[in-house]
Amino acid sequence: MDYRSDNKRLAKNTLVLYFRTFVMMLIGFYTSRLILNTLGIENYGIKNAVGGFISLFMIVRGTLTATTSRYLTCEIGKVGISHPHKIFSVAVVIHVLLALLLFLLLETLGLYFLNHGLNIPPDRMYAANWVFQFSVLSTILDVLNAPYISAIIAHEKMSAFAFFSMFDVIAKLLIVYLLYITPYDRLITYSFFFFCVGLINRIIYNLYCKKNFEETRKVRIVRDKGLYKEMFGFAGINFIGGVASLLSVQGTNILLNLFYGVTLNAAVGISNQVRGISTKFVGDFVTAIKPQITKEYAAGNPYRSMNLAFRGAKFSYFLTLILACPIMARTEYILEFWLKIFPPEAVVFSQLAIILTMLVMLSDPLVTVILATGKIKSVSLWIGGVRLLILPLEYIALMVWGIAYLAIVVQIAIEIISLFIRLVVLNNITGTNYIAEFSKSVLLPIGKVTFLSCFIAYICRRFFIETFWGLCGLSAVTIGCTCLGILYIGLSANERIKVLSVAHNKIGNIIRPKY
Repeated sequence: MDYRSDNKRLAKNTLVLYFRTFVMMLIGFYTSRLILNTLGIENYGIKNAVGGFISLFMIVRGTLTATTSRYLTCEIGKVGISHPHKIFSVAVVIHVLLALLLFLLLETLGLYFLNHGLNIPPDRMYAANWVFQFSVLSTILDVLNAPYISAIIAHEKMSAFAFFSMFDVIAKLLIVYLLYITPYDRLITYSFFFFCVGLINRIIYNLYCKKNFEETRKVRIVRDKGLYKEMFGFAGINFIGGVASLLSVQGTNILLNLFYGVTLNAAVGISNQVRGISTKFVGDFVTAIKPQITKEYAAGNPYRSMNLAFRGAKFSYFLTLILACPIMARTEYILEFWLKIFPPEAVVFSQLAIILTMLVMLSDPLVTVILATGKIKSVSLWIGGVRLLILPLEYIALMVWGIAYLAIVVQIAIEIISLFIRLVVLNNITGTNYIAEFSKSVLLPIGKVTFLSCFIAYICRRFFIETFWGLCGLSAVTIGCTCLGILYIGLSANERIKVLSVAHNKIGNIIRPKY
């Protein structure tokens, strides 16, 4: 295997995705502010409460999409004869069946809980029902689109993925401007336009995949019962972890709604926006590296696959830390500058959401390795069992102490436990002591850099006042010091040499005249 070619493709894909994320962050910041100010806190909370409830029914979709991505990437990465068209056809059939099942469940159990379970003001229940119906249709489109997104990522066509993502966020910005001129209920209108964007995305992804990937051009009814059984079995085992993960996010949203109403849902929605932006910034690196982790394992290179996963975990954490320090040091001022109006609880929710994101980024590449091995039964049972404790523990915390942000603190504690469970499972699967290696090569460096960055951010808070230029100065100092800390404390000697070499070459290409 040509490792230089792989590294070059990884670098190219990462840069393409970062450009996409930079544009999406700028538009996303502006769009979120407009949505909150246009809809108002109450409508924004209703949107998040209804959307969070519907997401609970998307558990199966998430596990099946991960299954499709894993099998398709492994098939493409195989040395010798491969049959990606069979994998894709089976995936499409499974997702169509899932879409029908979800539609039935949402229009029965889901509709009943919306009208009799969620804490929504009576005068907004009519609008909430319209939001629900459009959200159901958007969910069905999302499910049907999943195999095509998996195909794009498996083929590492990140430039197309970036382009379609930017179209999506620009279209949503246009939606907000249309809300200003609509004579109808803005919450209902927003949900309708959101569905329309999903429909356009479905058509675009379908046309692109059919044009570029042979296995997607004709979906066949595959009569391989063994393949259906294998993929369903893999998804079924992974389903346990999927249930627990989604319950920890959207179940918390519903729990806070039942305790505190839609205002807290608005605060959680804002913190999810902050978390989503930081996740996109770092997730693009993970998205670019995931196919290579899986392909290396499928090609019989488990050590290189694990090495990529460990580096992916470390760099993902560092990339999140670079953003986290200035945001957490001036969260309230940033929210005020960004949104103008926001629930006061959004400040601490946003700070905790960033901490949770940093921990998730550490685990994500490890999950990819485990999925690549195909031996996911033990990790799904352990992780699923631990994460199913989140909602009961959150309920107890809210009942006993009555402090809303303790719900996120519970999630952070469980995420730390889950990280070490994944490492133990990797030890058992491979027979190698990866806990010691991960602690030495990942946890120790990130611990040193995190302490240094937090100390500098604390000092900067005392010297820079809460103004725009004060925020710029604080950000420049904390980001600069964090980057230096990462370079000289967080990276190994080989990693530092490679990073400096790449930076030197890139700068040289920019300033060197071309003849």
